[in-house]
Amino acid sequence: MSSSIKIITIIGIVYLVAIIPVSYIIPISWAWENGPIEDAQAVVLFIGFIMSLKYASHARFSGMWYTAATCFLLMTGRELSWGRVFFPLPSEPGSGPSFIDMVDVPHHELIYAAIGLVLIFALYGFVRKVQWRMVKKYMPWPSAVLCIVFIVIQYMAEHHIFFDHAISEPLEELGELYAYILLVAITSYLHENIENGRTYVGKFYRR
Repeated sequence: MSSSIKIITIIGIVYLVAIIPVSYIIPISWAWENGPIEDAQAVVLFIGFIMSLKYASHARFSGMWYTAATCFLLMTGRELSWGRVFFPLPSEPGSGPSFIDMVDVPHHELIYAAIGLVLIFALYGFVRKVQWRMVKKYMPWPSAVLCIVFIVIQYMAEHHIFFDHAISEPLEELGELYAYILLVAITSYLHENIENGRTYVGKFYRR
């Protein structure tokens, strides 16, 4: 797995260099809700959810991977606006899509209850199930730092800090997308190393 996460991290560095010029080039509609970038984010997070469930089914630290699965599930739900994206409203051309209010989503009370239960499960897992010392020991730090960089870019673009307003929306979504890709890759890397007790190879990565 070390070679895989190294490749993903190297691609991420190239992506980081290209993200601003690409944000000027791509249509802004790609960054709207239900656009290709947002859809890709939801797909990546759902892959992380399924992957973590699979890990939990045959692992020493199954609670840790169930916790990861709940986190990916919550993030997937958030990207889908808890189901609102499936109920678009008519909108003016060029203005981006709009959706019904959450209170108008069918069975929204059950959705709120499910979110609460999953959140409680995730918080419990973070406190009682995550092996934090092993996470710290096996964390691929270059990948983690790059993930944080993309999160910072996403935050700055969302709040129009430093970056040109014309590219803020594509930049925000592109940064968020690769942060999610790295998060899934890091989870996979941690699973392989924590469950198998791998040893150091090189300065940062293990195999």
